[in-house]
Amino acid sequence: MLPFLLGTALFLLSSILTSAFILPARPSSSFGPQGTRHSTTRTLSSRADDAIASPVLTTTVEDTFPSEIDISDDDAANNNREAAVTLDKTQVDELKRELFLIAARTSRGQLAKPYEKEMVNDICSSLAAMAADGNGKEGGDANIDGTWELLYGDVQLFRQSPFWMTLRRLFGSATALPQAESLFDLHRLQTRVSEIGRVRQKVADGKMVSEVDLAVGLLPGLPMAVKGTVVSSADVRPVKGGSANDMALQLLSTYVRDANVLPMLGRRIRIPWGALMRGALGGSLPSVKYSTLYVDDDLRISKTDDGHLFVYVRC
Repeated sequence: MLPFLLGTALFLLSSILTSAFILPARPSSSFGPQGTRHSTTRTLSSRADDAIASPVLTTTVEDTFPSEIDISDDDAANNNREAAVTLDKTQVDELKRELFLIAARTSRGQLAKPYEKEMVNDICSSLAAMAADGNGKEGGDANIDGTWELLYGDVQLFRQSPFWMTLRRLFGSATALPQAESLFDLHRLQTRVSEIGRVRQKVADGKMVSEVDLAVGLLPGLPMAVKGTVVSSADVRPVKGGSANDMALQLLSTYVRDANVLPMLGRRIRIPWGALMRGALGGSLPSVKYSTLYVDDDLRISKTDDGHLFVYVRC
């Protein structure tokens, strides 16, 4: 009997010890086998103690990298300049496109209505303003040498020639200008049955040569026409006291080339207009100012001293 009582007492003692030490050390689960939630036996203080004891949890990682990309002021300024240049280049291309369209639908400006001429004036002013930003340059800073074909003129196309510019300059005073305009109108009426073909300017070695292809009908209805190219040349000099984009033109000569009349005179009929004018004036011919407002690789905008615009494309 005594052994039985001793065994029972030892069994109860071991059960109590197991409940006090072994059960709290077992990992707790949120839910038991039947889904019953069991509360954990670990306290907040024990978790804090674990955190203090763990070197991994107490290590602080310093952020040595900025959260955003830092762009310096120089880089930002360069980006802004590149964006502005791209925008200006796009604007220049769009303005040139609009200018080409107007020139095409108005027969180089000869059929242009007043509002279309005003549009061209605005386009040319905008391009001239952009020249200072590197999108094209003014005449003195750019290379205008080469061959240029007339794209647009706001007056009669032949007036881009140094000959006609000099003739207009001879009238001088403002009171005589209406007479000059009447002369230009009469000349156009005289050649109203004619066709003005290609109009070109060649600038090289300090000289300008203007070439105007003409086909003049003798009588309406007759299949006959006088053809030829009117060539005028002038010296190109800087303008005293003028800006870098101004040039002074001094007329040298005017002649007709490749004429199909009077073949016995050859392919060139030279008329010494310069000498005739100098003789009539009793002195030298006046020089005329010719300004280049805008020029780039393929476009040039020029203005005569009486304010008329001529637009050229490089050949």
